[in-house]
Amino acid sequence: MSKEQSERFASLLEKYNEWKKLRKLSSQRGAEIQKNLLPLLLRFYDLFPVQLSDAKFDGLVTVGDFYTILCTALKIEPISHPEKEKGVVREPCKAKVQADMSVWAREYQAWRVSEWTPEDVWATLVATIVEVYKPDASLVISPDTVFQMPSRD
Repeated sequence: MSKEQSERFASLLEKYNEWKKLRKLSSQRGAEIQKNLLPLLLRFYDLFPVQLSDAKFDGLVTVGDFYTILCTALKIEPISHPEKEKGVVREPCKAKVQADMSVWAREYQAWRVSEWTPEDVWATLVATIVEVYKPDASLVISPDTVFQMPSRD
């Protein structure tokens, strides 16, 4: 390797190591947020046909942040004021495992790829938050609503 190639390789290796370090920190912060939202996420994965890595939760503070993460995972464009639109609260997959696994697999796959709208994502997310956390009836959940993380004493 020439001196120039060696220097370029060393520079790339340094940048790569820095990127790995930042990615690991992002995943650790996201894992902490994910752990705090565990009651919601246990219900959440029955409803939304997505899997989110720890790093996706890094920086999540508001319900609107979560909405944007979901829309991105579902490959749909989030709307700026989802609380003003009427969406349908979606149900979890009803397919039951049967002796003929192909029937179950077909129903489950159809559920996973069914079309989600940004309004349905918002309506389902808010309904799930209300179901899991049972907030005071006076609380209006908007994109600016902050997830109250339990304090670590």
